[in-house]
Amino acid sequence: MHITDEQIHELTEWFDSYTSDILEAQHGDEHILLKIEHTKRVCDEIEMLGRSIDLDQDALRLAYIIALFHDIGRFDQFATYKTFVDRDSVDHAQHGVGLLTGLSLFDSFSDTVTSTILTAIEHHNKSYLPDLPEEILLYAKLIRDADKLDIYKVVTDYYQRTEPEENRVIQLGLPDTDGVSPAVAGDLLEHRIVLSEHLQNLNDFKLLQAAWIFDCNFPATYKEINKRDYLEILKNQLPETEQITTLFQDLHSYLTGKC
Repeated sequence: MHITDEQIHELTEWFDSYTSDILEAQHGDEHILLKIEHTKRVCDEIEMLGRSIDLDQDALRLAYIIALFHDIGRFDQFATYKTFVDRDSVDHAQHGVGLLTGLSLFDSFSDTVTSTILTAIEHHNKSYLPDLPEEILLYAKLIRDADKLDIYKVVTDYYQRTEPEENRVIQLGLPDTDGVSPAVAGDLLEHRIVLSEHLQNLNDFKLLQAAWIFDCNFPATYKEINKRDYLEILKNQLPETEQITTLFQDLHSYLTGKC
């Protein structure tokens, strides 16, 4: 596998042109802009993670391409459906793979490299990774961790700069009721990711985000989550109850162990 600087430049130019056209067509809609900015940061995150495990230059470039295109389906999704909620529109990962498959962007790459790119993108948003070939699994894990790191940034920044009522905009329309659903508490205590079907209120949704630490793959990911205080920020958005305190003590213990 050899990926040149020129190939990276051409793919980045294509992404910039494609997203600029959609941004213009959507009259500069901030939702499109946010996804462009998210993509750029995920590219930085995946490079940081790749360097942390000593990937060589070609492997880092492959990881960059996956990050660059991981959310490519988001732009047409929003332009068509005016939502980023997959269950109300399309699975954005599969939609992106379909879009990319219909183009000639990766024609200069081997079938193996193209398959790695498309498979990693297809599975970046799934609850669990299926059994994948080892050479693809590495990149699937990298994009999932890089994506989570930036989504943590997005949601925690949002919580800290807006009022609680405004926070509901990004929280799936769930009610702001008391307590935590037993299924969600059980998932956390068993160190499992929280399934969306278990969500009953806003507290559950914030705990779902905290539970992303159970689906991270690299020491550097855990170290960054810890360094950036993402769990503490989420905790501060929840009621000060004995149950929440206990859950977050366990979450912090898990995170510290992984660091």
